[in-house]
Order: sequence, then structure tokens, then C-alpha cells
Amino acid sequence: PSFINFRGPQGTFPAIFFYELQSQKILPTIFKDKTILLNLEDQESEPLATPVGDLSPAEILGNMIDNILLNRWISAIPLWVS
Repeated sequence: PSFINFRGPQGTFPAIFFYELQSQKILPTIFKDKTILLNLEDQESEPLATPVGDLSPAEILGNMIDNILLNRWISAIPLWVS
């Protein structure tokens, strides 16, 4: 089995709120060459306990996508090594 290789604690992946986009405080160039996750829930989700501390479901998903794109999964070492 593969396990999530967390990048770091809460805030490792930047979050931008929708009202910041609407107010045009954020330049569109900030999104160039980035993977964007949109959280369309009205309320913040309850944080979940992880080895690096409490993370929101969106941050956990971000870590999972990071693992998929960069093949960073934690996996068991080969038997010949141990």
C-alpha cells in the first residue's frame, strides 16, 4: 500500500478565498503553472488529524495530488534491503 507523503503542516499550500478573487486583490499571474483546487463548500470543514498536524480536507487532497503528480508516495522498502 502507498501512504501520503505530507509536504508539511497547515499552510504549506497557499489558500486564496473567493472574495479575494472577486475584489481583484489577486493578480491572475499567481495561477500560472499551478494546480488549483476549488473548495465550493459554504462552511469550513472540520480539520482532520494527520502526522503533520491538523489539516483541512482540501489540504489533504492537495497533498495527495502532489504525491500523484510527483510520484512522492511513501512505500515499503524492498525486502532485499531489509
